Amino acid sequence: MTITDIVSSVVGQAKAKIDATEAKAAAYVEQIRDAHQKVVAAERSGHQRSLDCAIAAGELLLRAKEAVKSLGKWTEWRSEYLVDIPQTTASLYMRLAKNKDRLTKPDVATDDGRRISKALATLTATGGLSITKAAALLTTRTRQSSTPRKKTNEDITKEYLRPLAVDELVIVLRDVHSGDPDYLIGLAAALTSPPASGAAAATSKTN
Repeated sequence: MTITDIVSSVVGQAKAKIDATEAKAAAYVEQIRDAHQKVVAAERSGHQRSLDCAIAAGELLLRAKEAVKSLGKWTEWRSEYLVDIPQTTASLYMRLAKNKDRLTKPDVATDDGRRISKALATLTATGGLSITKAAALLTTRTRQSSTPRKKTNEDITKEYLRPLAVDELVIVLRDVHSGDPDYLIGLAAALTSPPASGAAAATSKTN
C-alpha cells in the first residue's frame, strides 16, 4: 500500500465519521421542527402545554447539539438545518430543558423550589403561564425585599441575554446593529482591548 493509498484511506474514514455524525444530528431536525410548531400553537391559544412542548423541543435540541459537538460547529449546523427557529428561541428551549426538574418537580423543601412552585401555581391559575415567564423564574433570588422592585428594561434584557452562549450573543448583536457597522467595529475593538484600557475609556467617557 502506497502513502497515497494510506492518506486516502484515512481521509475516507474521517469523512465517513463526519457524515455519520451529521446524519445522527439530522435525524432530530423534523422532530425539533414538529416540537417547535407545537409550542407556537400552544402559545397562541394560551394553552399551558406550551411549557411541556418547549421542554421537549429543548431536549431534542440538546441531543442534536451533543451529536455535532465533536465537529465543533453547532451554530453553523443550527443555522443550516433549523433556519425557521430563531437562535434565541432555540436557546430558550434548551434552557428550559436543562432546568426541567426545577420547573416540573420543584423541590418545595428549598426556598428556590417553594418560590418556583408558588409562582407556577399562580401563573397557571390566572392563565398567565408562558415559556418566557417560566424561564424568568429560573433566575435565583438570593434575597427579596418586602416590596418587590419593578423590573426595568435592563433587568428584562439581562434575563433574556444571560442564557445565551457567546456565539449566540454575537449573532443577536449583529442582527440588532446590522445597519450600524460603526457600532460593530467599536464593539469588536472594545472586546479585544485589555480590561484596564476598557475601564479607562469608560471612565474618561463619563467625565
